[in-house]
Amino acid sequence: MNSIKIIIIGMLVFTTCQSAKNESDLYNECNRLMGACLNTEADYCLFGYKWGMDEYFSPWGNDVNGPRHPGGEITYSFQDENGLVNTHSQINLPSLSFSHLPPFAKEEMRKAFKAWEGIADIHFKEIEENSDSQIKLFTAEIKMAGVSFPNFDISPCDKLAGSIVIHADIEKNFTHLCYMKLVTH
Repeated sequence: MNSIKIIIIGMLVFTTCQSAKNESDLYNECNRLMGACLNTEADYCLFGYKWGMDEYFSPWGNDVNGPRHPGGEITYSFQDENGLVNTHSQINLPSLSFSHLPPFAKEEMRKAFKAWEGIADIHFKEIEENSDSQIKLFTAEIKMAGVSFPNFDISPCDKLAGSIVIHADIEKNFTHLCYMKLVTH
């Protein structure tokens, strides 16, 4: 597990050193909120937000147990070339087709949601592509391999809530798909 963390940290350092398109500090507050999980010695981190009953809880942080209440049914959809997407450090990036990803990518993401269901009292339902779902999966030319956001409710982070954005570069995609699977386990 520690070797995976080192690889992920190295990947993030490398990708953040590259120049990026449409950089912005509009969502700096979201970075601060997500900074609660920077301890690389933790097995996992909770941000204090969850889906379903008791959406917000405290304490939150590294290796903290959540409220253990049902999450209910959460919808997700693939956003295929559906306008613009934002991350915590880039804004107004065109979302791209999932055809940029390996053919198995969507199925691996579905498996990650199933794995998440297997350990949490939550059910994920895939709905029609480009739908207004609770979790939206995008691919775009972002400066890191991938990024995902909890269901933030404060502005401006609420505009990122539930977004998962994966870099359109095929070599970086596979790494983030593996990371997404690890995160949801």
